[in-house]
Amino acid sequence: MKKPETEKSTFKQEHSLRQQVQETFDNLQSPDFPQAQSHIENAQHDFVLVLKDVSNQIRTMQLPDSHDKSFLLINLAQQLMQVLRPSPTSEPSEQWWSPLSPEYRKLAYDLLNEALGVADRQRDKRAMAYVNLYLADLYAQEKRYQEAIRLINQAIFQIRNYPFPQLHVERQIQRELWGYPDLLFRLEWQLGRLLKAQSLEYEGAYERAAGYLQQVIKTYASAGVSQSFSQQAIQFNLEWVERLLEQATADKNKEPDLLRKVIDRFELFKTSQLQGYFQDYCATEMFPHTERSLPEGTAVFYPLLLNSGKIELLLRSQEKIQRFSPDAGVAVLKEQAYKFLWSLSNPTDYCLKHRDDTTCDHRPFASKLYQFLIKPISGELDRMKIKTLIIVPHDILLTIPFVALHDDENNQYLLEKDYTTSITYLSLKQLELLPEKTENVALTGGLTKTYPDLPCVQYELKQIKALIKQTGSVTGLSSTELQDEDFTLSKIREVFDKHPRIVHFSTHGTTLTKYICFLKISSS
Repeated sequence: MKKPETEKSTFKQEHSLRQQVQETFDNLQSPDFPQAQSHIENAQHDFVLVLKDVSNQIRTMQLPDSHDKSFLLINLAQQLMQVLRPSPTSEPSEQWWSPLSPEYRKLAYDLLNEALGVADRQRDKRAMAYVNLYLADLYAQEKRYQEAIRLINQAIFQIRNYPFPQLHVERQIQRELWGYPDLLFRLEWQLGRLLKAQSLEYEGAYERAAGYLQQVIKTYASAGVSQSFSQQAIQFNLEWVERLLEQATADKNKEPDLLRKVIDRFELFKTSQLQGYFQDYCATEMFPHTERSLPEGTAVFYPLLLNSGKIELLLRSQEKIQRFSPDAGVAVLKEQAYKFLWSLSNPTDYCLKHRDDTTCDHRPFASKLYQFLIKPISGELDRMKIKTLIIVPHDILLTIPFVALHDDENNQYLLEKDYTTSITYLSLKQLELLPEKTENVALTGGLTKTYPDLPCVQYELKQIKALIKQTGSVTGLSSTELQDEDFTLSKIREVFDKHPRIVHFSTHGTTLTKYICFLKISSS
């Protein structure tokens, strides 16, 4: 049945208003937008004018109460709060409610209160919950924490009692599909922050938020979640890790259990990232999250880059979990990492001929990163006679070739220390001791056809072969090269059966199934 003409007209009006605000908002959020302060302030001023004009049009047109009208007003307030929020402070718990100016805060209040009136008359509990979420944000800006907590608890109650569709399916399935776990995740997370700001017990709220986050990933992994929600998930996990580390600092008796909890939370975070990347919750179900004992001589290294700008290093071995806190901050580390990556990815003819030119030499940056990340744990690695170091990176560290970090004191690359490997996260790796073979084989591989050429692969393989040839009499290494048409799964299996000590792949980072991505070499 067609909608009445008046309803069609209302829908078109609301859609036009949404589009008007969204275009201005998108322009301001664009990465191409000039970042000079004057440009930002002028654009923010223009955005407020557009927003005021749209809110006046809503009143002038006297749009009838509806679910859409509530969310149009909520959306205006949310975008106002997002665009006009000043630069976040270094403390992550304050980022959520860094204050707006009094003028803009009043405008946000007016929009939300109008939305609340519409939602209340419609008995729209979901819309009321969203209004309370953003009103609590505004109250927190004024440090009215008790009122903010009351609003959040009210919103949680409203969502938990939101009516489900009348379908003939189990109630538990209904909760998973229509229980709004994404909204409950945000509400519980904000509740945890508010409770912490009041020095009240906040762990339960964070735990519930983590549970709802896992439910979102499980339910919506195949369809994918939005980029903004993914960023919220990353921020939440790192913030929860930091809260646990703060507790470990405050209570040394509970530190071992809390550090184990940090690692569990971090690995679940890495799991969810992988599920999001493949858009498939089942991508990791074959690797259950269970506690694994480490083989002798093996350690797992977790370099954590926290929201607050701090770096924490965790080292897990057979003995215990140890914590190290380097002096460097995340900003300094990232600067060195970007320079390191640039020096590696720009091997121009000039740089290749002028190795003494520090602008082209990667070693100063490799040395700095070694000092930040490896040197703090090197004493323990030597003491425990670690032979295999498993590195679990995240953030920019995912792009860093750790084997190329340089120890200036001993004039060694990390690769030369013979105790490093790198994986995405520990739960994907079955830690098993493989039988030792006497034959030392290095396998190198490159795929340069069908896909666009990978820059420098030929040069890379040539340099590796020359290095192996040059040091073969000392290291005992020989090399097998599989390139282009020879780079097949069957030939890789043949070489892997010889258990090579070093394997080097140069491939495109794609997950198309007709190309090699993850290799299961053998069932054993």
